[in-house]
Amino acid sequence: MNTQRRWMLYGAYGYTGKLVIDEALQRGHRPVLAGRDARQLQSLAEPLGLEWRAVGLDDAAALERALHDIDLVYHVAGPFTQTARPMREACLRTATHYVDVTGESPVTQETFAQDARARQAGVLLLPSSGVNTVPTDAVAAFVHAQLPDADWLEIAIDTVHQRSSGSLTSMLEVSTLSGQVRRDGRIVDEPIGKRLRQVRFPDGRKHCIGLPFADLYTAHVTTGIPDITTYVAQDFLATRFMKYSAPLMRKVFANERLRRRLQDEIRKRVAGPDAATRHRDRTYTWALARNRRGEVREAWLETLEGYTFTAAVAPRIVEAVLASELTGATTVAAAFGPDFVLQLPRTWRYTTLRS
Repeated sequence: MNTQRRWMLYGAYGYTGKLVIDEALQRGHRPVLAGRDARQLQSLAEPLGLEWRAVGLDDAAALERALHDIDLVYHVAGPFTQTARPMREACLRTATHYVDVTGESPVTQETFAQDARARQAGVLLLPSSGVNTVPTDAVAAFVHAQLPDADWLEIAIDTVHQRSSGSLTSMLEVSTLSGQVRRDGRIVDEPIGKRLRQVRFPDGRKHCIGLPFADLYTAHVTTGIPDITTYVAQDFLATRFMKYSAPLMRKVFANERLRRRLQDEIRKRVAGPDAATRHRDRTYTWALARNRRGEVREAWLETLEGYTFTAAVAPRIVEAVLASELTGATTVAAAFGPDFVLQLPRTWRYTTLRS
């Protein structure tokens, strides 16, 4: 790593932020810790000998001052529908690389729309650079490389069964979305639960439900494939519950006051998985590409538990961005290739599975 380059971790005292700090320190990084709460930042940073900066996202001038000597911001403070835009705009104004870990597809879409501005500013924007899309995008890029004329792509992920408060509050922000797929290059709305299927993962077959994940945007940017469907693994009863309760849930959580109250309660009461769970659990992804001649390529990735993955990949992405001369808005797989994730420990890609 180039030790002369400086990067900031915004949202440092959250569940994911603390995991990123641990990984960053192990790899020799000294990130500047940032967020809104000075007290929490000070108590976190000072025992580690790290610099900290308290700044809110609602003060554009203060945010720009905080970034004046920062080369890259790693943004892990959600819900990203509320936090991504002000940080991303500050990065564009100050010519600072921007990386976030959102799984919220509207945020990812909005970031990709800033491609021309990012190129003009000479910076790289990498949205959705956590477990939500990096593993799936890696297998999507791999199967596309094996079948370059593919026009159909299916992706599925099985990850994170115990979520942090930050993940749950972010999920509520997109709970009013309908189901979505990409067809002929465009996003098409459809009822949640319209697409149910079984997917074979490295640890067995699982029920999956089609959901509007950020992969609908990241995989399209990475591969250019016009027809994309995204799935998440759930148990059988959960997929049916989601299918039949989705219309009601969309109406309930459309009430912003109710949504904010529930998010506040989640922040007070929910903790993420403990260390033993993070070490034990695994993330599995699958991608299948097909062309018009009916040729098919598929691949699987087995990697770290979701939060562990997001933390472990963070400093590696920082190193890759700061070592590159890339600009614009893109994805980790498009920028650094489908093999980038294979540098993580206990991570394997398969092109066949044993019977």
